[in-house]
Order: sequence, then C-alpha cells, then structure tokens
Amino acid sequence: MLKTSTKTAYGIGQFAWASKDVIFHYFVFFFYTQIMGLSASLAGLAALIALVFDALSDPIVAQLSDRFKAGKWGRRHPFMIAASIPYSVALVLIFMPPSDLSQMQLFAWLVVISVVVRTLITVFSVPHWSLGSELSSDYNERTAITSYRNAYGYLGGILIQVAAWYFILPNFAPEELANGYQTVAIVAALFAFIGMVTAIVGTRPIISELPQHHSGQSRSIIGAYKEIFQVMSFHRYRPLQLSLLISASVVGMTSTLVLHINTYIYGFSAVQQGTFMLSVLIAIIPSVLLAKWGTKKLGKPIAARNFYILGSVIAAPMVVLAAYGFLPDKGSTALLAIVCTVIAINQTGYIAYINTAHAMIPDIVDEYEQEYGERREAVFFAALLFIGKVTFGIGTALAGLAVQFSGITPDTTAASLTSEQAIRLAWVAGPAACCLAVISAMILMYYRPTAATERKASLAS
Repeated sequence: MLKTSTKTAYGIGQFAWASKDVIFHYFVFFFYTQIMGLSASLAGLAALIALVFDALSDPIVAQLSDRFKAGKWGRRHPFMIAASIPYSVALVLIFMPPSDLSQMQLFAWLVVISVVVRTLITVFSVPHWSLGSELSSDYNERTAITSYRNAYGYLGGILIQVAAWYFILPNFAPEELANGYQTVAIVAALFAFIGMVTAIVGTRPIISELPQHHSGQSRSIIGAYKEIFQVMSFHRYRPLQLSLLISASVVGMTSTLVLHINTYIYGFSAVQQGTFMLSVLIAIIPSVLLAKWGTKKLGKPIAARNFYILGSVIAAPMVVLAAYGFLPDKGSTALLAIVCTVIAINQTGYIAYINTAHAMIPDIVDEYEQEYGERREAVFFAALLFIGKVTFGIGTALAGLAVQFSGITPDTTAASLTSEQAIRLAWVAGPAACCLAVISAMILMYYRPTAATERKASLAS
C-alpha cells in the first residue's frame, strides 16, 4: 500500500490545477465583463477559443510524457518541473491587460494570455494525473489516490477563495478592484507553485518503483492526435468520456455564472461570497468517504451516477426560487444559510461523482492494455482533457450568451436588477444545467467492465 505521505504530497500537486480553476471559473469572466467592460458574448467566445487551442496541446504533452525516455526523474517529473515557474508567472498576467485597449484588443489579450496559462498547466497536469494512475494497481486504492488529488484540489481552491473574499477584495474600493484581482492572482500563483514543488519533491523517492514503459515509436504531432482518437474510440472508454464531457459543459456554464448569480440574484457581499465558497469545504471529507463507500458497495459506475444526480437535483430549484422571490431577502443571513446548506450537499454529490468517475480511468487503462498490449495513461487523461476543455469552453460561451440574454451590463447592480433579468438568468443556471447533469450521470450505465475488472472489484469489496 502507498504511504499516506506520498498520497498527500501527490494530492497537494492539485493546487496548481485548482489555481487555474479558481481564476478562470470565478474571476476572469466577471473581471473582464463587469470591470474591464468587455462584452459578455466576446468574453465567452474568448474562453471557448482559448480552450480549443489549449486542448490541442493535450495530445502532444501526453505522447511526449508516455514515450519519454525515463532517466533518474522518470517519465512524468521532468514535465512537471518545467511547467512550475512559467505557469506561476503567467497566471498573474491574466489580470494585467494593458490600459486603454479597444474591445477587440482586450478580446485578443484575453485569448492569448488564456492560451499561454492553460497550455502551461497542461504541461504539468497531464503528467501529474498520469502519475496518479501509476502509483497503485489496487482497485480501491486508486479511488483513494483520486480522492486525495481532488480533495486537495478543492482545498487549495477554497483557500484561494477565502484569501480573496475575506482578506483581499474587501480592502479595495470599487474603483480599485482591478488591483484587488491582481493580488488574488498573485496569491493563486503562490499556491500553485507550492503545490507543484510539493508533488515533485514528495513523489520523487518512488520514481524508481513506477512503470517506465518507454516506446521508441514516432513522436510526430500527427501520431499524437492519432493516439488520442484511438483511445477515444475505445468502446469501454466512451460512456465515461461522454459523461465527463457533458458534466464539463455544465461546470463551465454554472461556475462562470456563479459571481453573477451571487451578486445580482442573491445580493451577497464580498464576505458573504467568501462564506458561500467556504461551504464547498464542508463537502470535501463527506465526498471522499462517500466515494470510498460507493466504490465498495455499489461499484464505481452506479455510485458515480447516483452521487451526481443527488447533488444536481437538490441544487437546481434554489436560484429559480430566489429569482421568483420565494426565498429570504437579498443579502440576508437567512438566505446565505439556505444557499450554503444546499451548495454543501450539491458539492458533496458532485465531488464524490468526480472522485469515483476519475478512479474508473486506471481500470479502463488496464482493460485497454489487455486488448492492445500497451499502457497509455497520459493519453487517456489527455483525451479526457482534449474534449473536456472544448466542452467546458462551450459551457463558458453559453454562460456569456446567458448574461447577454438576461440584459445584465457593467452598470447593473443587485438593486437595479429587474425580475425579468433574474428569471432569465436563473432558468439557465438552475433547471437547464440540472437536466444536462442528469443526462451525464445516466450515460455511465452504459459502461461494461471486463471480467478482470469485475474480479478486482469483487476481491476489493
């Protein structure tokens, strides 16, 4: 069994991915639309374009990592090392656009810097996630490793949010918020760098024990994309892949809209925003325990499906009820308590779904090796990221259209928001997103494990 210290060090590496998620999911869209004045539709389009370009790097990094000639640092660590400093620096630049840019110039800046940041995190994360698949061959421990990674990812993201909403943004006047967002980016970059270094150093002692499947085959770009489409077409991978891709669209849309909903529909202050984000912290431990229990008692596909449906159905009505005025007053403590409780339950289900679903990937890698005689951990994760980034971008673009459709502008305040604007936004962020989430969950039932995987599951339960 893997040492707890090793799993912890590996998991802390997810701080890097969390920093990107926090910045892009919660701050970038709001910063560019409500502070910099960029059109919401252009901001959404910028996110989609950047994610498409970013996705193109995934297969290349995956092939290079899988086929890298392992030395004393193995196949994964050299890439993780190379990305650490450049990524941390680039993350800060996202909130430092040159002054006096036109709409199209600001749009171009957002696209270019987003591509740079996202490409660098790919160079770290594809090898990092692949490393997680190699740390253990045990059916249950793979869920534990995935849960460590996701738990620390959420923890890192929440700590950044706490720093932002409790200690940074409240100290900046409205006209100085651009400086506040730059400070948030610096804090996020520090968290990312600490996480990267911890993962690199903490997993270094076991490099010699890891699989070193070097192949001398071609490293061409065409070959990289060919491998991606080969694993994407693997019949046992399709249901999981499609489920995670649809869920990425849902997350892209809902996370992009979070600050708009919290600001305009719920009327939360900066500190209340921080409390809202803290509610996710409550979900981390229960979601890990739930994923572990579900893996043993239900099997991964059924557990993941049930967890996702549970969380989605509970959260869907909340924003609609608020938009129609059926909940306590905007900005009230009572409203905050209700919303935080529901979000904690929602995130418990969602994180347990992600923990369980991602733990299925090493099993599918085993099944692929049984059929084709090759292991392609990095390629499988890159295939997931390749389409996942595009679908997340689609979700972000839809969020931009939703904001445009609702009529919310940089001049809109919680007090001036009309009921029609609130209702339009709420139906997209609530019931529409829930329907997609349920479809995503149900698709998992089409996954059929091999007899060998079923034996593993049976022995581990």
